[in-house]
Amino acid sequence: MFNNKVDFNMKRVDKFIVNFLMVTLNIFAIMGMLAVFTVPLLMALPEYLKNLAHISIKHTSFLEINLILILSIIVELKNIVGRIKKDKVFLYENADGFVKIGIYVFLFGVVRQINYIVNGHYGTLFRFDNDGNLDIDVFIFIIVACVSFVISEVLRKAVKIKNENDLTI
Repeated sequence: MFNNKVDFNMKRVDKFIVNFLMVTLNIFAIMGMLAVFTVPLLMALPEYLKNLAHISIKHTSFLEINLILILSIIVELKNIVGRIKKDKVFLYENADGFVKIGIYVFLFGVVRQINYIVNGHYGTLFRFDNDGNLDIDVFIFIIVACVSFVISEVLRKAVKIKNENDLTI
């Protein structure tokens, strides 16, 4: 009897987490879409306002690329969480989704580094902030992308094992 109660509570917690993720990702997706469509409107501002806000075509171009990459990550996460919500965890589509997320995160890091170089913030991979700490932004993106690729491969192996188990009686 105790195991059934614990199992029931875990299912409720799991359902809450998945629903919370879906709501959060939907909010982020709406915010991302609004941002993607409104950023180009910044270039339609009068010249004196663009100068006042330091808005240039370079800044808005990189901002738009970053927003599209972030929105792509959110959409892939929504797809994965949606399949998990339907109890379809061990699918190759989920593994492919993690590969896409890894690619998008890696591209985001590359675009961010190029943005820093083009817009004159700094042009080195290793730099120190005002407190003397090493700032390694681009490497964080590479690490997150690698973690996503590893999750994808683990999920592929799990799908393969599940498919083999489904074939056995």
